[in-house]
Amino acid sequence: MDDKKFTFLIALFLVLSAVIIPTVNAASCGDGSCDTGENSCTCSVDCGTCSGPVPGKSCREYSCTEEDICSIQIETNCCGNDLCETRESYGNCPADCTPTSITIEVINPDGEDQYLRGEFVNLRVEITANGRGIASAKVKATGFFGTTTLFNDGRHGDELISDNVYATWIELPVDLERGEKEVVVSAEFIGLVDEETIEINFKPELTADFDIEGIYFLGDIIDIEGYVKAHKKGISIPLIVVFKTGEETLHEAEIISESDGKFLYNYHTNFLEEPGIWFVSIEGFDLNNNSASLEKSILVREPIPESHLEIELIKGLEKSYMRGEEIEFILRVTDRTEEEIRGANVKILMGDETVSLVEVRSGQYSALYKIPRDEPLGKRSLGISARKEVENLLFSGSETFFTTIEPIALSIEIIEPREKRYKVGDTIPIEVDVSYGSLDFIEKGTVIALINGREIILNAVGVGLFEGDYFVEEEAEGEMKFEVRAEDEYGNSNFVEKSILISGKSIVFDIMKNLAIIAIVGAVLISVGMITAFFIIQRRRIGKLISRRTEVEELETELQRKYFDETSISKVEFKDGMGKYEMELKVLDEEIAKLKEK
Repeated sequence: MDDKKFTFLIALFLVLSAVIIPTVNAASCGDGSCDTGENSCTCSVDCGTCSGPVPGKSCREYSCTEEDICSIQIETNCCGNDLCETRESYGNCPADCTPTSITIEVINPDGEDQYLRGEFVNLRVEITANGRGIASAKVKATGFFGTTTLFNDGRHGDELISDNVYATWIELPVDLERGEKEVVVSAEFIGLVDEETIEINFKPELTADFDIEGIYFLGDIIDIEGYVKAHKKGISIPLIVVFKTGEETLHEAEIISESDGKFLYNYHTNFLEEPGIWFVSIEGFDLNNNSASLEKSILVREPIPESHLEIELIKGLEKSYMRGEEIEFILRVTDRTEEEIRGANVKILMGDETVSLVEVRSGQYSALYKIPRDEPLGKRSLGISARKEVENLLFSGSETFFTTIEPIALSIEIIEPREKRYKVGDTIPIEVDVSYGSLDFIEKGTVIALINGREIILNAVGVGLFEGDYFVEEEAEGEMKFEVRAEDEYGNSNFVEKSILISGKSIVFDIMKNLAIIAIVGAVLISVGMITAFFIIQRRRIGKLISRRTEVEELETELQRKYFDETSISKVEFKDGMGKYEMELKVLDEEIAKLKEK
């Protein structure tokens, strides 16, 4: 065969090989075997589908490239793929999107509360960005107090720690001028800023009111009954009561409201005063300079033509009464002809308190009056008045009686000590009950035990119950007398005495005498114990640090295996992890070296 024919045959063989062999291989897809040249992109029926999520990787999936290579691709429209896509925002996907707006919503104050001087206002706001709560914003408030920070730590009147509620407390100074107070709250988060203005309704006014009738006649007793409150709670403050006609002041008095805010006052008008429109005002200030002020008008008329009434005590008054004791009043009211008067309005005025009497039979009136425990002591006057109006004719009369008010002798019961004999070095318990008699115990007071010239103030541990103790000293040996004195908040008082025998010495006394030696021995033992404990603790700390170093070295080995053997982590992750572990190993080595040097 010549060279030309041989060359032609070789060329024909190569052409047929290039055409026939691939055709045979392609024809093998579907034979159940993933052969050479086949993969999940060119023959999914034999090699499997190139799709689905990548285990352990968010927003990553398997898919074919244009070159028919099955590789890991970024999943679109998936929160966590580092792309802020359509319909995603910081509100629903903070992993991909940055916030575009920040919002402050004021929770407190709500604009309806009224605040007083000396009170604390809880500024509380909620911070969101694109509708999502923010736990790490920088929030400040600026106002009459300067600038302060609002916290999100659960300890400043906010709600939970690291939620999206921020708060702080600000105090309203006692010299702050009244009026609406503006506070500007600003919040900053990742370069975004928002501001909100809060209005604090600052009105340093206490709530006050009093009841008074609209019409009086000269000679009448004007009864005032009212209250003063801070918000809805009654308070005790000094008040000035003023009666005026125009610019002329008729009467002025200072009273103090009770702890529940209530107050009473009586003013007896006289015939020399001018009738007409009178103004009755109440004014006062609390300790923080919050004010109570109220004025009402009444009509005071000329006295009605009157006839005199006689008042006779059927049951006479004693020369003296004790505080807390009841006085029984029984009296008769008659006119000038000694005819008994029925249906009269009979009252007793003692100090600032008025007591109305009840008609028990024709012309006879009765009442029980219990003397308050804080009634001023000494000689006291009791004014009794009787009035009856018949067809515009006023019958009236009054009498003044005197008695003496004496203090209550408090009842003191010594409960402890019960024993009759104690030793030097013993601690004697002291416990006493103080009452007004029966089961009516005092609520506040001072109780003192006097023992060997020492005053021991007993502490109140319950209503009427007081306790303390006394350490028996060496000079107290023998018969020891002690005295208990008690005085309540109103000045009522009493005292009792008791004797006990002090004989012998207790083990406590011996210990106290040798306390210096015991203290030295104890100090030595404590020092030895502390040194021993120090070395034990140091050894344990070194052991823990070495154990942690071993753990870090194992973590480094695991990280290297993932990167070099499995190639399951990126180069960036590998470098970051190794850098962190190397830094921790360095710190651990330094701490171990320092502990070993000690």
